[in-house]
Amino acid sequence: YLFNVHDVQIPSPLVKTSPKVVASDRRDINVRSQIGGHLCGIRHAGLVKLMGAMNLPSPIQDQIYSKWDKNLLSSIKSLSDRSMRKAVDEAVTAANGRELMVSGDGFWQTRGFQSRHGAAALISCNTTPKVLDIETCS
Repeated sequence: YLFNVHDVQIPSPLVKTSPKVVASDRRDINVRSQIGGHLCGIRHAGLVKLMGAMNLPSPIQDQIYSKWDKNLLSSIKSLSDRSMRKAVDEAVTAANGRELMVSGDGFWQTRGFQSRHGAAALISCNTTPKVLDIETCS
């Protein structure tokens, strides 16, 4: 015989995973990878490629990713609204009144204002500028 195999019990490896997000069934690593995918502009398909290149397990299935995207969007909108309300309060306090100097800027996806997709931002013009409002059109 070339090999002599004995009946040996090998304990299964312990797979440690990230903690669950509070009040959710989602894992922290999945939430972070989804946000990272959005910030990098690669979304689900890009995450699949990235994880494959790094020899890591694939991210969650595309259908679940899309479902969680809707939850993520509502959370991000809520957080950004609170942040901008706080920024307005801080700008009013810094200016000692409600008359604020602001700067606004916007862009369209294509030139000539023919696009249906664009965004605009309103920023306070004091010593610590803050984003006071944003608007997207799509």
